[in-house]
Amino acid sequence: MAEQLLESHPHLRITVVDIDPAMVIAQQRLRRFGDRAATLTADVSALPYPDQSFDLVLSWLTHHTITWEHTLAEARRVLRPGGMLVSHDLLDAVLARLHPSHR
Repeated sequence: MAEQLLESHPHLRITVVDIDPAMVIAQQRLRRFGDRAATLTADVSALPYPDQSFDLVLSWLTHHTITWEHTLAEARRVLRPGGMLVSHDLLDAVLARLHPSHR
């Protein structure tokens, strides 16, 4: 998804974050975009960025984080005033139904 966004928006700069190093395979695929693309292995519920660092936060499949509430709070924390959070997720997933908050 990051690759498609970078291709279609030539002035866009993207930082891809995932806790699983295997999932940040974007490093190899995004190298061709130079300094427009950065990747980081980190916990999205405790982002290593200062408050108000980003204009836009895109989140895909947040249900994979057990504490998705913290993840969304972190996304809000790193957004600049007037920034936008766009989140895409599944509304019904087996793991989501197994989480204690859904019982």
